[in-house]
Amino acid sequence: MVCKKRVRTFSDLLAWELRTVCPLPALDYDEVRYGHMRAFFNTAGRAPSLRAAGATSGKSARRGNAGSLLVETSIALMVFLAVGASVLVGLSRVQSSGLSTENESVAENLARNQMESLFSLPYQDPPSFYSPVIVPTGYTVTAAAEEYVVGSTDIEKVVVRVSFGVKEVLMLETLRLRG
Repeated sequence: MVCKKRVRTFSDLLAWELRTVCPLPALDYDEVRYGHMRAFFNTAGRAPSLRAAGATSGKSARRGNAGSLLVETSIALMVFLAVGASVLVGLSRVQSSGLSTENESVAENLARNQMESLFSLPYQDPPSFYSPVIVPTGYTVTAAAEEYVVGSTDIEKVVVRVSFGVKEVLMLETLRLRG
């Protein structure tokens, strides 16, 4: 069989091959050729509006989705800001906790040093103050001897207070006997 018709498109070639190679009497060859396009064209041969087909595009799609990217970006930005703020607050608390722990550790060492220094000095009748040990910058140490029993100077209560700036960090008390 010689084909006198000129094949112009792939769908023309497919329809021609279906007619010549495997002719089926019940097959509508135009349906094979244009069937994939028939759903998209109305009777006038024009493409129907996509809104009627259930899809949106063009201006209607822009109207329906107008600003959605901006809203999504804004929401994502807010989420990132909330997470970032939480992380910064957590880091701030960790740092302040570390500074507080360091201050307490230094204050405890200063109080122990003051007590050791105090017990190496001779007994002083209460009320009196003992000379402080050497302290780092920002710290203050005071050691005071108070009466433990009113009217008796044989026993005293020694109070050591360690402050950092204006805040008292540690207070340590002990008893000391004469002799």
